[in-house]
Amino acid sequence: VVGDNTCDNSAYFGRLPISGSLSYFHNPASMTVSENFNFAVSKAVGEYILCLGDDDSVSTHIIDAIDFLKSNNVDAGNFKMARFFWPDVALNNNSYRAVVPYFSNKIRSLNSARMLKNSLASGFQEIRYLPRCYHAVIRKKILDEVADKYGSRFPGPSPDMANAVCCLGLVNRHVYIDTPYIISG
Repeated sequence: VVGDNTCDNSAYFGRLPISGSLSYFHNPASMTVSENFNFAVSKAVGEYILCLGDDDSVSTHIIDAIDFLKSNNVDAGNFKMARFFWPDVALNNNSYRAVVPYFSNKIRSLNSARMLKNSLASGFQEIRYLPRCYHAVIRKKILDEVADKYGSRFPGPSPDMANAVCCLGLVNRHVYIDTPYIISG
């Protein structure tokens, strides 16, 4: 699902023929990131959800990761992150723009209670191991439970953290896969 809230979409998806598994919604109204994510997730029909921003991307192998989650009855999956730095980002070493960290492909189970305790101790400054849909994968039914319980899937000014905190108490099985399936822009 593409939730496009640009004023003028003619340069982007407005001319894209929509068919198959891609759904495109243009809403030029002013809305927050949380509102746009909530709208897009409400239109999704899949079992798992992954939210990305306009400068993010995924590896083609993300489907393999989601197949693993589904076949092992896992509610949420987090991944090691690759990074892309846009040319206007000042770096100490201007010789690189994409960073793919060392990865082991190992999979480990995460304990939501422990993740909550660690997050509280760090003042919720780190979301790497929290179940969520932004830069991670989670079952849509978990997001729907969050919406039923809190009135929104992203009930806060910081949509990634608000979603992660709300999902913590609702997931049963949660894993971290040490593979960079997602590229943060």
